[in-house]
Amino acid sequence: MPETFNIEEHTKKKPILLLCGNSNPLIPVLLERLRDDFKIAHVCESSQEAASSSENYYRILPDSSYLLNNLEDEIEYGLIFLEDQKDRKYIAHVLSKLKKDNAKILILIDIGLRELFYDILLEWKKEHNLFFGFLGDVFGEGPSFSTSNIAKIIRNATKNKKIIFSGNDLTPVFPISVADAITGIHHILFGSRKNNNFFYLFYSHPQTVISAAHLLKRVESDLSIDFQEGNGEKDTSKSFSEIDEEISSKLVVKPQFLDKYFLGFEKSINTKDQNLAYRQAGQTTIPLETSDADIPKNEKIHSSRKTPIFSKKKLLFIFIFSFFVFIIIHIIAMAAVIFEFKNASSAFEKNDFSAAKKSISSARTLLSIIKPGILLLGKLGTIPIIDAEYSKFKNITDASDLLILASDNLNTIQKVGSGLDAKTFSQTIANISFLYFEVEKLRTVINTKIFDNYINEKYSRLISIGEQALQILGYDRDKTYLLLFQNNGELRPNGGFIGSIGEATFSKGKLSKFSIEDVYTGDGQLKAHVEPPYIVRRYLQKHLYLRDSNFSLDFENSASTAALLYNLETGKKVDGVIAIDFEAVRRLIKILGPIDIAGYQKKLDENNTFEFLQDTIDKDFFPGTSKKKELLTSLFNKLSLRLEENPNNIYKTGQLVTELLPTKHILFAFNTTSIQKVFQVNSFSGGFYDPRIKNDNTVYDTFSVNEANIGVNKANISLSRKVEYDVYFSDNKINSKATLLILNSKPSSKDYLFYARFISPPQSGLQDIFLDGKKQTITPAITDFRIYESKNFKPPDGLEVDREGDGLQKFGFVTTTKKQTDQKIDVTYKNGAEMPKNLSLFTYSLLVVKQPGTEDYPFVLRFHYPQGYAPQEVENATLAENMIIIEDTLIQDKEYKIKLIKR
Repeated sequence: MPETFNIEEHTKKKPILLLCGNSNPLIPVLLERLRDDFKIAHVCESSQEAASSSENYYRILPDSSYLLNNLEDEIEYGLIFLEDQKDRKYIAHVLSKLKKDNAKILILIDIGLRELFYDILLEWKKEHNLFFGFLGDVFGEGPSFSTSNIAKIIRNATKNKKIIFSGNDLTPVFPISVADAITGIHHILFGSRKNNNFFYLFYSHPQTVISAAHLLKRVESDLSIDFQEGNGEKDTSKSFSEIDEEISSKLVVKPQFLDKYFLGFEKSINTKDQNLAYRQAGQTTIPLETSDADIPKNEKIHSSRKTPIFSKKKLLFIFIFSFFVFIIIHIIAMAAVIFEFKNASSAFEKNDFSAAKKSISSARTLLSIIKPGILLLGKLGTIPIIDAEYSKFKNITDASDLLILASDNLNTIQKVGSGLDAKTFSQTIANISFLYFEVEKLRTVINTKIFDNYINEKYSRLISIGEQALQILGYDRDKTYLLLFQNNGELRPNGGFIGSIGEATFSKGKLSKFSIEDVYTGDGQLKAHVEPPYIVRRYLQKHLYLRDSNFSLDFENSASTAALLYNLETGKKVDGVIAIDFEAVRRLIKILGPIDIAGYQKKLDENNTFEFLQDTIDKDFFPGTSKKKELLTSLFNKLSLRLEENPNNIYKTGQLVTELLPTKHILFAFNTTSIQKVFQVNSFSGGFYDPRIKNDNTVYDTFSVNEANIGVNKANISLSRKVEYDVYFSDNKINSKATLLILNSKPSSKDYLFYARFISPPQSGLQDIFLDGKKQTITPAITDFRIYESKNFKPPDGLEVDREGDGLQKFGFVTTTKKQTDQKIDVTYKNGAEMPKNLSLFTYSLLVVKQPGTEDYPFVLRFHYPQGYAPQEVENATLAENMIIIEDTLIQDKEYKIKLIKR
């Protein structure tokens, strides 16, 4: 006969909650909070002192958890902390009982331990009434909540008023306060949620220690944030975005944040909110009024019956009349609020942030006046005349507060040209970060284009860069950068021929020194020999000069070479390298307005800048002339003057930078690892960084085509290109064909002698190359200068092809597109991308890397799949027989995804 047991009944029947867990510090807090409202059966090794004496608390040893299935009482709720591998012993017994009783269940897993329990999550994720929470780093008062990384940072900030970073400032953090953790658990377990069963129990922001520090600075205004060089060790921790992608790919779900129910990171640190005090004290509800029983007898109010002054009809009339007057007044006030919002929107569009702040402040004042009435109306019912987007008063109030903060910060940004002190600058960066994440919460309930125009997705990646700006702009020490002015009319692997160079020094946020030189001036001082890539030595010159330092496919490598050559030529060391092409200059002139260039009787605008710079700088140029230096210096001075004349232009320039970075018309490389990592992971470094999170059921393909003009001319001015890429799946193999169309048929065109490189996944094997449909005889390229510089050297027959397999596989060769003609280049190869283990359902992911310096160009992907398969998921595509066609314009690096399923 099976053994059974009962949980003893008391006078008032309470729901039973089954709690599982030993060491999580939240457990005592939960027990204290829930013990008066629930009977708690606790599966643990040792009972909690705070609850063990309670008549509503029962302990069950993990080894006895199998007896739960014989429990006659029904369990209504289950809260399970999975803490280590030992918990696997009882989880099946616990879940079996809870499932049988149709209990509502919440399983909590520390975000750092998620990999230990993926199998459990996959097995139970589809069960009804079963929810999962990934718990972050809980911080709060007391030693139990003071061991996490974020808790230590908070303690240093609030007590020592100082945080020091040493290269690990991008370490991920997943903070949540004790109060908000309890709120989140309460919301999931006892709320009425049905749409999602996976949640993140930590704040969506901050996600790194540096962003946490900047938010802490908003709370502790005298907080000092210092940076020092680290020991060179790289932090290998996965970022939140990587973890989120990992969870999404393994569980095929997207966990949901609960930020809108939380106090948030800042308020949890610096709050006097009484609600928090009650939550921390374990109160289930907050007393809003005092009952009659709580009033001392000698203070009770005694009433006596009196004759009413007004009749019932008069009272009813007065009430109705007053009510309608009340409503009309509030409708008028709300109309005035909406009017001020529209005025603010118009001011924001004109970048008049002072006027915007004035309008929003007026709206905020009106909102505070009508707040009591709006709250009353909210209880009585909705007001049809008010638009739905303004029906939630709290959201409107929050939005107005954010817009005031936004206008203040945008005003501050406009003053950045004259320099800001470190404290103001740091506070501004922290506010911008705070604004972005708070606005993201409001987007779903407030529909206003103000947010869309100024706080949108393209700025999200810049937030992390902003957090490095104190170092970049020399607030810790003077920072000097080498500027490379690249002429993309003569295309090179990283943007264009380096015709001029500059040096810029920043000190305490100000540009303290700036100079421009002709690159040949420095190259003429080079005494040492630096061996160039073979393509430079064979086709250009025997020595590597600064002007040809950008032949690496990865700008970080080219920048390192440029900095070395600059040091050899001038004896100066730099903290980073910034490359700017002529397209960036043209677009800057476009937003700042026409520029008069003294001595040239020329007014530069967006239509003639590129042509003027080409003709004036490069036409009939000879080394030693100062024409380039004088013209570029004059142009820079004119642009600087425009920025100083109108502070609004600083904001416009900032907006332009957000467009130029991803399209690779501006490139950055820094010698500080922590800064460079931020630019790298955001694809702003001009390299071949792959941001995709790998999983076993996806094919990861990579493709790029790169050109280097070695004809010593500006042929790229008059030509354009189109790229096509065909992928063939068959017999567990992948074959690819890359097509480059060079369109060079304009009357002004020149012969285009260029070095083409096709980039593919590792282990790819070249098959054939066709030039204008004619199959080429492939021969290994002669890369040894001792051979091709010998007197009797004769180039081999066929097309010389070099192959480089360090990382990605590259196939390179030299070809010429004659003037006033087009050329079609086809390269076929066995693709080295690994096939997935499960071919019944898999994803094909293609990362296309755009070459710096190139304009937007057409790109076509044709994905050929075998019989027996069908596309399950693909966006913006045309379907043909066993083929998916995607036609696009390549503006920046882009990932294309196609999901296939076996019929």
